[in-house]
Amino acid sequence: MIRVLSWNIRGALRKEAIDYLWFLVKNNNINIVFLLETHLMEEEAKVFKKERSRQWDGIAVASNGRAGGMILLWAKKKWKISLIHKDSQSINVLVQISNEKIFLLTGVYARIRSCLWKMLGELKITDIPWIVLGDMNVITDANEKRGGRAFHVSRAVEDQFVEEFTEFTNEAKLINVGYKGAKFTWTNNRKGQEKVMTRLDKVLFNSEWFDWDMEINVEHL
Repeated sequence: MIRVLSWNIRGALRKEAIDYLWFLVKNNNINIVFLLETHLMEEEAKVFKKERSRQWDGIAVASNGRAGGMILLWAKKKWKISLIHKDSQSINVLVQISNEKIFLLTGVYARIRSCLWKMLGELKITDIPWIVLGDMNVITDANEKRGGRAFHVSRAVEDQFVEEFTEFTNEAKLINVGYKGAKFTWTNNRKGQEKVMTRLDKVLFNSEWFDWDMEINVEHL
């Protein structure tokens, strides 16, 4: 069974964050981990992977100073994974789960969104299942936000971001299958009327996934 964890860890040097990460991995039988905002520079990312190299392999994108950074980890004995492309906003790999089954996995940390959606649209490998997950940094519906300025897609900036994201998902035939658990995935950690919560993190599947006889569940832990 494919069990993927995507988490904005906000600093992979924090012991409490790492302890909680492996708690989640163990208790949810996770075999692929995508971490965002690791804040790990190149040498630190190498050490992070090396410390877990007995059971896990990985691909890292170094942070820019203490901003950004991503790591994709997978259980060595479970999957054969090949890198297709990585940059500051995404890691893209082919995951082979058997001789007959292979899929494309894209972990996203969207910041310069127009460039990202264009690149991913050109990257798409046809006729195999594709999963895109992570921080899309866009909301497409008022139900994905609570607090702060009300979301209106008619506003010029919001409309541009939503339009570009929607165009990408439509052309790639990516489907948001919904989720279980908490409604929002990001908060500004303020209180009262200043508190804002949004659902920036999403998991998208293309139609080829449904050709596999495989149950699909998305849960916000």
